[in-house]
Amino acid sequence: MTIRSLQVILLAAVTAWNVPVWAAPSLQWQELRLYAPPGATPENQPAGTPLVGVGVLTGLDIPFDGFPLPGPELEYSVHLTGVSLGTVTTGVPGNRTYTTWYNLGTIDVFQDATPDHDFGTAPPNPSVPASFVDGEPFLHGAVFAFGIVTKESSTSLVGGLHLDVRLDGYISCLTDAVGTLTWDSAGSAAGYFLRHEGGLAMNCADPATPSTWGRLKAGYR
Repeated sequence: MTIRSLQVILLAAVTAWNVPVWAAPSLQWQELRLYAPPGATPENQPAGTPLVGVGVLTGLDIPFDGFPLPGPELEYSVHLTGVSLGTVTTGVPGNRTYTTWYNLGTIDVFQDATPDHDFGTAPPNPSVPASFVDGEPFLHGAVFAFGIVTKESSTSLVGGLHLDVRLDGYISCLTDAVGTLTWDSAGSAAGYFLRHEGGLAMNCADPATPSTWGRLKAGYR
């Protein structure tokens, strides 16, 4: 199956963004866990620091609602990478905001008929990223940049992860990660310092959006 490519592009504004009201995320995940080399924190990710996110989809919606849904016999795993451009700190002590943008990465979704994902601890490890990059390639994207915002005065932030995605073959496609970004130790598994709960929402105007599994497969060739 030819992979439809995604392109993740940087918004002009990097300190704030207005998120439209979305329906159910097109790609839904219970959690996307992010990790970086030892020493990196949500408040300090020096330029050149690699970031990796791994997760598993729990649901599909428009424009992917014609594909088989994830379940006990079918897994959709997510692998996201980027390289930090450096963390920018704004605000006053006690109420600082930390903004980090990333580029030079990829986003991939794999369809696996033998579900085997395992987050493990202290990634990278024998199962991370290995158990998230097996199976059949489903989606692929070149990540030019994406952003993460955390705040000193809170341990979670709605809209704290930002992804602006353009899909080939779709018109006027607005996208963003929707959900909550958590970075406290209680909300993150050992070895991961960020976790996002939600998914990637897409609002794409496509006059020829297919509605059946067969037509969807044909559209991806």
